Amino acid sequence: MYSKDQSSKGIVGTTAKSALLSLISEGNKFPDNYFWDEEKERLKFDENGKIRNINRGRAILILMSAMISRGLITTLLIKPIKFRLLRGEIPSHMKINLKILATIMCFIVRKVNNNTEIPLDFPWEWQSSLFNDLRMKPIYKNSDVIFTIDKCKKLFIAWANEYINRLDETAGLTR
Repeated sequence: MYSKDQSSKGIVGTTAKSALLSLISEGNKFPDNYFWDEEKERLKFDENGKIRNINRGRAILILMSAMISRGLITTLLIKPIKFRLLRGEIPSHMKINLKILATIMCFIVRKVNNNTEIPLDFPWEWQSSLFNDLRMKPIYKNSDVIFTIDKCKKLFIAWANEYINRLDETAGLTR
């Protein structure tokens, strides 16, 4: 494990120079089309497109969006060759396994945000990249998968809350 000092450094650290602190700060302007429609509906923006009223639920949504949805799912699982997680041609069974893993990760992110009063539906922007909920229903009903999803949800919530607590402490904020 890293000490608090080691884990606080870098752009994803918890210092005042952290990129993630800036992402969950009031008045931040995100590029057009950064957020999916489902996310936009749950966030608050002013007339200039700057994000406002970032409570804990919205901070978790932004953090999960940046780190898990875009950093892990979109970058590594949906586009593993483009972002060099894998090299060469991917066999069809591996493509399906990655798509299932990415879909389950997306489902967990949505479950985490359901816990924060900002529920997320399946993002239509991912319809061609992920399996929809109806297709995944038999997998989601498996007792081992239910246990794993519930455990991951709890761990993600604990991680997100701890991360936000550290960022807020750095910035002198209370959410």
